[in-house]
Amino acid sequence: MLRPLPVIALLLLAACNGEGDVTVPASDQTPPSLELDVVDPNHQPVTVTGGGAAQSIQLSAKTGKLTTTARAADMDSGVEKVEIWVTVTVTRCTPQCAVQQPLVGNPQFSSSSPHKNTGEKAVGHSVLGDTLDLATIVPQASFTNGNSMSAKIEVWAIAVNQLGGQRTTPTVTATWSEK
Repeated sequence: MLRPLPVIALLLLAACNGEGDVTVPASDQTPPSLELDVVDPNHQPVTVTGGGAAQSIQLSAKTGKLTTTARAADMDSGVEKVEIWVTVTVTRCTPQCAVQQPLVGNPQFSSSSPHKNTGEKAVGHSVLGDTLDLATIVPQASFTNGNSMSAKIEVWAIAVNQLGGQRTTPTVTATWSEK
């Protein structure tokens, strides 16, 4: 399970007169567009988009920052919420293997704007960014003499528009292993 991390959340909302740039319609059958960037400590970016394919990163160190940025847009009905979800699965073999399965119940990072009704102004774009400190989520002990450890960090984003339309990105999986 993830420990609380220092949060440096960034929410950028495009706004006109402080009200927003989109008028919420009575109906909209399309979900927001959504893109998630994950950048490893060596500054190698991976991007996934709603409707795209999952991606993976092989971490070269178990310390440093994993930077996440989700960008949502909905110029038809406005963006209400953007979330970044994270799970970490750790497997330790000393020599028998034990797996710590993640509990998923809440997003790691989230941002929302107030719900708007039909005819009201809402924001059309939202950006949420934050970092994961690998030193706090990947075990830092050394593994030798046939013992091993692996960590799988899965990151995905969800965006919801003002009418409840939702889009989820595929997962970006970052892995670390050592023997």
